[in-house]
Amino acid sequence: MNRPSENFPSDSRLWGEIRSGARIGLRFFAGGVLVAVLVPAASTGAKAGSGTNQAPSQEVAPTIKVRVNVVQVRVVVRNVRGAPVENLKQDDFRLYDNGKLQAISGFAVESAASDGKQIEGAPDTALTGLTPSEEKAKAALPDRFVALLFDDLHLEDAEVAETREAANVFLNSMRPGDRVAMYSTSGTLAQEFSGDKDGLKRALLKLNARPKLTNDSHDCPRVSFYMAKQVETLHDSAAFELIVEEALDCAFSGDASMRPLAERMAKSAVQQAVSLGLMDYALTCDRIEAALKGLGRMPGQKTLVFVSPGVSLGADETRLLRIIDEANRMRIVMNSLDARGLYTGESSGATGTELNPQSTLYQGAEKTDQSVLLGELAYGTGGTYFRNSNDLGQGMKQLAGPPELTYVLIFTPQEMKKDGSFHKLRVELTGKGSYQIQARNGYYEEQKDANPQNLSAMEIEDALVAAREVQEMPLELQLKEVATTADTAQLTVITKLDIKDVAFPKVGDRRDNELLVVTAIFDEDGKSVQRQQRTFKLELTDETYDRLLRTGMMIKGDYAVKPGSYVVRFLVREVGEGKMSVRSGVVSMGKDETGK
Repeated sequence: MNRPSENFPSDSRLWGEIRSGARIGLRFFAGGVLVAVLVPAASTGAKAGSGTNQAPSQEVAPTIKVRVNVVQVRVVVRNVRGAPVENLKQDDFRLYDNGKLQAISGFAVESAASDGKQIEGAPDTALTGLTPSEEKAKAALPDRFVALLFDDLHLEDAEVAETREAANVFLNSMRPGDRVAMYSTSGTLAQEFSGDKDGLKRALLKLNARPKLTNDSHDCPRVSFYMAKQVETLHDSAAFELIVEEALDCAFSGDASMRPLAERMAKSAVQQAVSLGLMDYALTCDRIEAALKGLGRMPGQKTLVFVSPGVSLGADETRLLRIIDEANRMRIVMNSLDARGLYTGESSGATGTELNPQSTLYQGAEKTDQSVLLGELAYGTGGTYFRNSNDLGQGMKQLAGPPELTYVLIFTPQEMKKDGSFHKLRVELTGKGSYQIQARNGYYEEQKDANPQNLSAMEIEDALVAAREVQEMPLELQLKEVATTADTAQLTVITKLDIKDVAFPKVGDRRDNELLVVTAIFDEDGKSVQRQQRTFKLELTDETYDRLLRTGMMIKGDYAVKPGSYVVRFLVREVGEGKMSVRSGVVSMGKDETGK
């Protein structure tokens, strides 16, 4: 019979065996407290040999009950002066899904002070009782991740210089727990998450304006994607006439006899602008999605800042809505900064001449069209859209800094058809004055044929990297440094699960359930260095079940890591009802009490 690790006390009194091959070793600890040490029947790890309790057998993924779909809605409420409104409660909000009032089942308040962890009605899960070394490790370890995405495919040279200067304002204000990544839509800038200010500033020097997919100022006639859409999609004859007039002016010096040729040039330019514009929009969406994917793997509060002079929407606006849906699922706030600064409305045509009033009208409408993407990204995720200001440095510092006051509403949609349809959301305040409410405008249902196993894995991944802890079952976490050499430290992760809220239905003479356990270890830059997943099939006698109700169930794992500071996230999920708990801890391995 397998026995628990010899790291535990040796005064074993009783053993209970699980028929699947996984075993619960029952031991008396100091003071006569009886706990259980689980030895798994199967285990997988992202890194070979990452845990001492791994078994050679291949793990068969348990069939976990997927949670009822929940939708999270981030809400920012501002007064008439544009300042966030404080001290609102759950009862102050009304939430409508396709016009039907919904019951708000969860409510949270996030701010720079609460650091995204103030949850109404939730237990206090703050880390307490830390040693000086652990306190220092906690202060230096990342708790907030910011991805800066620069739209160098649309930024002009002057805007790039101002953008670099603005980004440096934020980098100079970074906190010890901040980790920043920088990307560009051209793909030429790809700086992964780091807390090294000097290194980030050096990487920022790579940011430059890049050749554009869309037509540039030297084309004749010059046709933007927006104007091409007016002609191609909306059949706007006035817009087409302006393009023809520009072709006559730039190619034939206004010679009216050349109008037939100018019309052919205009039609060709429109078709080319539509083709290039669709490619441009698709590439921009690709880069945003890639930045979200990288940011979504980070363990903590997550913010994406998109810096752009604006991008015209493509024909498939549903793609933008799905990007917003995915960001909300990963609990990422997206902020937008309009790099154009204060718009003056001064414009000229391709030949440098003053535009006529009608052309000026179209150009103003184009600026608005290019702002839609920036605004939707921010408003759809509870973020901020900074625009119409030349103080880009202040804007960058505001958007990349800790979040302003945000209310998070959670509800479970009723009568879901699971057909992938779009649901329109509306948020109101009850009995309040005149306020501006900023919230996502809708979400997509899951498809009916969605793989439950994939959905379950997605839920687990989201919970592991979320900023908050989850306590649907009482769970305690303890981290211990067992042994350290110059190059390697051994970390022991011990958890105690209170099973009073876990269902163990009777099957014959046993009480059955399964536990899925994941341990994830992240380094000082938020990178995942080890991950282990284990499954425990529990078939308990009534006697063993009664003991575990009184004493709790202990789960232990040993991990070899390099000396340094780490964040440990431990997740346990019971298969029967899908309940889940996640705890976080910090540890400084191979360092003395001063943190050195």
